[in-house]
Order: sequence, then C-alpha cells, then structure tokens
Amino acid sequence: MPNSLKEAVEELFQIREEVYRADPNRLLQDARGARRAAKDYRGRWFWELLQNCEDAQAPVVRLVAKGDVIYLADKGRGFIPSAVQTISGTDLSDKLEGTIGRKGVGFKSVFELTSNPQIFSRNNEGLEFHTDRAQEWLRQKGLQNEEVPFQWLPFFITREEGTSRDPD
Repeated sequence: MPNSLKEAVEELFQIREEVYRADPNRLLQDARGARRAAKDYRGRWFWELLQNCEDAQAPVVRLVAKGDVIYLADKGRGFIPSAVQTISGTDLSDKLEGTIGRKGVGFKSVFELTSNPQIFSRNNEGLEFHTDRAQEWLRQKGLQNEEVPFQWLPFFITREEGTSRDPD
C-alpha cells in the first residue's frame, strides 16, 4: 500500500497503463463510464462534497464562491493515499454496506462544474483531474483514443505548482 499521494498516483497510472494495453476496449469503457457517472449525479455536487466532508469527520466546513472558482475546505482527516483508487473509478468504496457513498460516484458530480477539479490535503499535496494532461499521458503511452477518461486519471500536484486559487 502506498505511503504518499504521489506513490498512490504513480501506482494507479502503472496499473491503468497495463490494463489499457492488455484490453484497449477498457479505455473506451472507462471514458464512457466516467462520463455517465458524472451525468447521473448532475445537480448534486454541493451535497456530494458535503458528504465527503462528513466522511472525513470534518467538524468545520468552509465554502467560498468567488468569480469562477468554488473553494471548499474542511478540517477533516485529509485526503489519504488509499483514496486515490476510490476517487478514480466507481464501486471501490471501503464503506460498509448500507452506508451513504458506498457506490463511489459522488465526487464525480463535480465534473458538471469543471473538467479540472483539484483536491488538496493538509500537507499541500493533492490531485488534479485535467483533460489535456490525461490526453497527453495517453498519447505518450501510445494509447490514443477518441474519448479520454480524464475523470479516472488523477495527476499528483502540490499547492505550489497547482493552478489552485484560494479565495481571500
């Protein structure tokens, strides 16, 4: 099990590359599945993000909308390396049967608002989902496809290098 977000992302990309090479249809399946998951949860992004805060046992949540940026922060446990797998697909939740969020689809609702969401943890490390970066990664690996499952390909970033704009 990876000890850092960076290691978790590297491991995920290694697995994705192996799977996409072994089964090229999986690339198209993931792209369409990601798009469908986001579409199925349209209009729910606010509630789904609040549920993520609840899951992180956050006693405090702050939501700020400023210009074209929506910033949600909480004082929860933080984003952990094992969550990279679960946020990069569906049906991988480690939640108990019968609990809210078991399907692992909720976060995908943010793709209604942006194709470039970012998540940061307490140590200023994070993830970003980005269409162009995902397309470039696929191109570099010789896995080009007309549809890109960018929602399943999180890139490691730090607060310093990310394009995140924190509100005042």
